[in-house]
Amino acid sequence: MVAWKRWLRYAKARVDAAVRSGEKELDRREAELDAEVADKPWLTSDRDSPTFDEAKARIEDRAGRSGAAGPPLSPSGQPAFDIAAQERAAAERLAGIRQSLGLDDEPEGPADPAPPKEPESGKDKGPKPSKPSKPSKPG
Repeated sequence: MVAWKRWLRYAKARVDAAVRSGEKELDRREAELDAEVADKPWLTSDRDSPTFDEAKARIEDRAGRSGAAGPPLSPSGQPAFDIAAQERAAAERLAGIRQSLGLDDEPEGPADPAPPKEPESGKDKGPKPSKPSKPSKPG
């Protein structure tokens, strides 16, 4: 009779340990959520539609995280980077890739593929169609 009490105490200890670890995990997640809500007040709003300030804050937060600033613009409104320099750098990277793959011997630009060969007469014309079977006579 003593053995079952021992197993019962063991099971109770395991359940208590699982509950404690679950409570710790829940506390940790609640703390993370509270920290996130502190920076994002629109998450706690229970209105059907956001206020102007909530919408503005949400848009600014998304723009800040995505780095939506884009390329720098010159005073004329054109991107302030050198397109020719980017093309040269891309050509150098492509040349390095071609060299590492052993494709240096190929000519620049698209190669003209050879015209497709037509099958020789009588050979390789594809599968022959099968003859339809004759219906059997009833009887």
